[in-house]
Amino acid sequence: MKKINSSSLSILNGDKFTIMSKNHFVLFSNIKGGIGKSSLCTLFAHYLTAKGEDVAVIDADIQRTIARQRTRDKESRPDDKLPWEVYSIFDYNDKGEIEKLLPVLKEQDGWILVDCPGNMEVERLIPVFQAADSVVIPTTYGDNDLDATVELFVPVLRQINETAKLIFAPNRINESKAQFKEEAKRNRDKAWNKVHTYGSLVARIKDSIVFDNSRFNTIDPLNHWQANGVMHCFDEIYKELK
Repeated sequence: MKKINSSSLSILNGDKFTIMSKNHFVLFSNIKGGIGKSSLCTLFAHYLTAKGEDVAVIDADIQRTIARQRTRDKESRPDDKLPWEVYSIFDYNDKGEIEKLLPVLKEQDGWILVDCPGNMEVERLIPVFQAADSVVIPTTYGDNDLDATVELFVPVLRQINETAKLIFAPNRINESKAQFKEEAKRNRDKAWNKVHTYGSLVARIKDSIVFDNSRFNTIDPLNHWQANGVMHCFDEIYKELK
């Protein structure tokens, strides 16, 4: 595959960026913390790679969860092949450099996934939100999470980006006991009622030990249990964005 000149991406550690197959610029973001956006972004990158798609992940979260994990993975497994590249926007403080970078990324064919905090008051992140074609919004079925998402996050996002496709992804949903099945359906119906005017609601990802932090890394492909756990949710996202 062709490469673009690395100097045009000097903001991203000077690395070369692979030309890919149709541009998809996808943010994973929500104002609620601890809701799994970094994990979902990483899992979706693995999911796409398993489908033969070319992927790059941009870590725009001040906590640098994905970038730090990639550093640890490379240190512990220096000989392993990296399935996709990770770049950190927060290595750079100049909003102007970020504004120059984004059109370059948007010209590339492929999947660019951005792990992005929901704080749109951070000035240098505004161009990132403006550039998004779609935003995957992890949430739970809890009233506090849903209300914060649709009453605080979505309205501000729409002020910055009026056209991005919004996809609400229920994550860490606990419905393991049979007696909770009817309650789970009620919770999903409630979530749909709150979000359907803003975007689509995809299948949920159940809370499971297969997604705990001890299994979180940026090198290994999804194992059988992880792939099954995300399949319905990610298949729907992929179908909407492809």
